Amino acid sequence: MRRIVLNTALFLLPTSSSTAIAADNPLFGACDSVAYLAASHRVVCLVVDPVDRDTAEGECVDAGFDGLVTVRGPRDNRTLVRMMDGAGMVYSGSGYFWLGAAESGGSLAWDSGIAPRYSNWNSGEPNTADETGVVIYGDTYATGYWNDFGGSGVTDVATGYFCESAL
Repeated sequence: MRRIVLNTALFLLPTSSSTAIAADNPLFGACDSVAYLAASHRVVCLVVDPVDRDTAEGECVDAGFDGLVTVRGPRDNRTLVRMMDGAGMVYSGSGYFWLGAAESGGSLAWDSGIAPRYSNWNSGEPNTADETGVVIYGDTYATGYWNDFGGSGVTDVATGYFCESAL
């Protein structure tokens, strides 16, 4: 079993390694909230820091994560909402957070290369050809729904972002 300690929670993972990852691991230093996605053996970190998409991606990688998060299904999406809520970002009018996806002409592509099998677009989204990034809402009227917004090479700033790392 692999022991992982995050925010005082202990996770036991089946693996040949007995390495423990402590909550004080530098990987988690910038996280406002951390969660473990058991179905895909990934750790997700929420960072509340208003930056553009390219900066968010770079900060994830610089911190040792694989990149921005891939949402594989509704359970992952609900976990992200719980993380935003735990950080005080839900229902506070506090905006939206970068996901690791790009949108072009209504088609979704994950930065991780995972084939899109799930999406949670807000009503009327995606709606703009020049908005190629994807954010998840953490605000009052559309919490958990997605919006096309800004994108790579665009300086639009979101409220924060989600990083992920496979274990």
